[in-house]
Amino acid sequence: MLDVAILHRIFAFAVETELIEKNPVRLEGRPGDNPGGGAQPFTGDELAKLRAAAGEDLLMFQLFGWTGLRRSDAIGLTRGEIDWQSAEISRLTQKRKKRVVLPIPQELFFALEAERHHRQPNLQDRVLLHPGANKPLSPKRVYERVKALGRRGWSGERAPAPLSRHLRGGHARPRSEPVGCREAPR
Repeated sequence: MLDVAILHRIFAFAVETELIEKNPVRLEGRPGDNPGGGAQPFTGDELAKLRAAAGEDLLMFQLFGWTGLRRSDAIGLTRGEIDWQSAEISRLTQKRKKRVVLPIPQELFFALEAERHHRQPNLQDRVLLHPGANKPLSPKRVYERVKALGRRGWSGERAPAPLSRHLRGGHARPRSEPVGCREAPR
């Protein structure tokens, strides 16, 4: 639908500038009007397969799945942005430059705490590191690791959805569990 909307707009410009008389692209509805056309969350069984296959990427899987952070925000997340007392993440988002406060679910909190005790990081150290090299992950490396996780999780089966898009954006939870995000007070 988005491609059709883009073409429609291009031809609308041609009509406005009198290059053509009539727009040949018929646009019915608007992009995003169909709520059934968007991303579909994973089922509990699909999540169990992914969790079992996550291995050394379990922290990344949980961070994307429980928080719904964009890839850039997850990669840039530091230990200093985690409030261990209130079990919340307070982050200035990279895309919209808004401060959000995300509650940390118990499963993710335990994983973060275990990693913290294992690594003894400083406050400015990143949360997501390459498991083998202990260096910060790049966007390309995260994409590759998520793709590999999908291949491991479905080992030969066709994946039910584009995994890289669903692990970001909070779609990696069972349908009954919403992301609890609130904008930070000013």
